[in-house]
Amino acid sequence: MRKILLFLLLLFFLVPKEVWAATAEYSVTVGPEETVYTGRNFLPDSSYFTYTYQGKLYGILPNDHSYRTNQPLSSDINYVEALSGMLPGAGQNFDSFGAWLVSAYVDPDGTIHGFYAGEPKANIVGGIYGYWHSSVGYAFSKDGGKTWTKPNYPNNEIIRNADFNIINGNPDVKVVKAADDGKKYLYAYYFQVRGQNNGTRLARSLLSDKGKPGTWKKYYCEEDNCSFSEPGLDGKDSKIGNLAGDPFISYNTYLDKYLATDGSISVIPPDKIGKLNFKVSSDAIHWEILDADFNIENLGVPPLHYGKRYTSIISLDGDSTRSGKSFWLYYILRCEDSCGTNQTVRKLHRRKITLNKNEQATKPGDANGDGKVDGVDYVIWLNHYNQNTDKGVSEGDFNKDDKVDGLDYVIWVNNFE
Repeated sequence: MRKILLFLLLLFFLVPKEVWAATAEYSVTVGPEETVYTGRNFLPDSSYFTYTYQGKLYGILPNDHSYRTNQPLSSDINYVEALSGMLPGAGQNFDSFGAWLVSAYVDPDGTIHGFYAGEPKANIVGGIYGYWHSSVGYAFSKDGGKTWTKPNYPNNEIIRNADFNIINGNPDVKVVKAADDGKKYLYAYYFQVRGQNNGTRLARSLLSDKGKPGTWKKYYCEEDNCSFSEPGLDGKDSKIGNLAGDPFISYNTYLDKYLATDGSISVIPPDKIGKLNFKVSSDAIHWEILDADFNIENLGVPPLHYGKRYTSIISLDGDSTRSGKSFWLYYILRCEDSCGTNQTVRKLHRRKITLNKNEQATKPGDANGDGKVDGVDYVIWLNHYNQNTDKGVSEGDFNKDDKVDGLDYVIWVNNFE
C-alpha cells in the first residue's frame, strides 16, 4: 500500500500540471453587449421578464412599480406603459413603499396570475435591513396584464418571514413538474440575508391553486428530512444549496434541465472582470454549477460596486420560462462611471449566450479530462482533499458541491478503470 501511495505522489510531481486541466462539458459563447432600454420614464430595478397573452408577447420592466412594453425583443425599446393597479399600497401595509411585478403565469382561461415584491414604508426607519425587507404578494389581471387587482388587499400576501430584520430579495416564480409526486407546481425562489445563513429559499403552490394566498408551502429541512411543510406566511424555511441571491430560473431544452443564473454579475478583483455562474438542476431543488468553459471576461462590469444586476434568461423567441441552445441574457446596469449611490442612470442590457456540448466531455471521476479515470485523477482529488473549491471536477470535486471530500472519492472509485 505504501508503494502505491509513493507511486501516486511521484505521479503528482512528474505529470505536467497543464494536462490536469479538465475538459468542460460545455463551452459558452458570449455575444456583444446591446443596450435595449435607457431609463426615460423610470429607472428599471429588477429582472426583466416576458409573458404571452392571446398570441401577443409583452415585456415587464419593474421598479417600485411596473411598466409594460409591446416591444419585448426590440434592440431599442422606446415604448412603455404603467400597469394600472400595480402600485404601492396604502398606509403601512406590506407594499406601501414599493410593489413591482416579478413573475406571471398565464392561465389557459386567460387570467394572468401575477406575483410581486412588496416593501412597506416602515422599513425606511429601520435603515438598510429594514428598507430591504420585502414579502411576496399575489395579484391578477383579466385584460391581458394592463390592469391588475390585489384581491382582498392587504390579505393578498403569499410569502412572508416572521423576522422583520431579514432582507428578502426579488422572487422568481416558475411552473415546475415536481419529481416527487409528478404534479405541477408554481415554485417561488426568494433570497434572504440571515447573517451566516444567507441564501435562496423556496416555496411552492399547486398549479391548480394558481398561486393564490393560503396555498403556498415553504421548503424546510430538519436534519436530512426536507419537505414543503411550512406555511408561506411566517413559516420556517431552509436554504437551497448553490443558488446565489435573486436567481432567475428557466427550463432549458438543450440541457434538458432547469437553468439558473446568479442575480448579479460580480466583480472579481484586481482586474474587475465580470463573473456569472450558470446553475443546473433536474428537480429544481438541488443545484450544481454548469460544467462550462465560460469566457467571463466578456461580461465586464463598470468601475463601481453596483455593477450589473438582476439577470434574466429569455429565449430568442421571447419566452422567459423556457430556453434553448442559444438565449438572451438580460441584466440591468444600475449605475455608470462615478455616479456612486446617486443611481440616476439605469440601462437594460442583453447579450446572446450560446451553449455547445463538447464532444470529449469529462467522465465522472476524470479530473484532468483525458477520457480516463485513473491514478492521476486520484492524485488531483488527494491534493485537494478536505478543501472548498469552485473549480469543480478539475480539483476533484466530482459531485460539484463546492468541497472535495469522501463523496468525490466514491465517484472516482466507482469509475476507476
